[in-house]
This record gives sequence, structure tokens and C-alpha cells, in this order.
Amino acid sequence: GVVPTIKGNQVTFVWDAVPNAFGYEIIDSRDRDQNYRLVASFPKQYGTSWTISNLKPGTYYYRIRAYSIDAKNVVTYGGYSAPIKVVIQ
Repeated sequence: GVVPTIKGNQVTFVWDAVPNAFGYEIIDSRDRDQNYRLVASFPKQYGTSWTISNLKPGTYYYRIRAYSIDAKNVVTYGGYSAPIKVVIQ
């Protein structure tokens, strides 16, 4: 699972490594069910945690997925996590 830690106006996510993943993507939205946008895409060398800073007060929803790249540079995406609710005071 994905564990969020909120500190002030930032959130840090920590998750378990996905076998054979090349990297990870994080999307966010103010609406749980739609209007998500890409906020981070990075290779696994950055690890299995990511911090998003300078958030304005309010409720956000985040989803994370892994992706892989094969020898022919074909990208395959895993499924997104369930929405993770984050409330910034």
C-alpha cells in the first residue's frame, strides 16, 4: 500500500517497490473521481518515496502507478492505486 505523511504544506508518499518496474508516476486531483493530472514521473533510482511541497490548503487525491520499459522501448503501465486522500490545513 501507499502511506502518506503530511507535514505542514507538503505530503510524502512511501510505497512498496514493484518488481521489474522502471519507474513510477503520481497524479493528483481535487476531485476524487476525475480531472487527474500528472505531478511526477521518475525512474526507480529515485526510490519508492516522493514529496510534494507548497500545497495550498484543501483536499487532494493522489494515485500512483508503476511503469516498465522493455528492450524495444515499449512502455507498459500498471494500474493506478486507489485514490489517496490528503487534507492540507
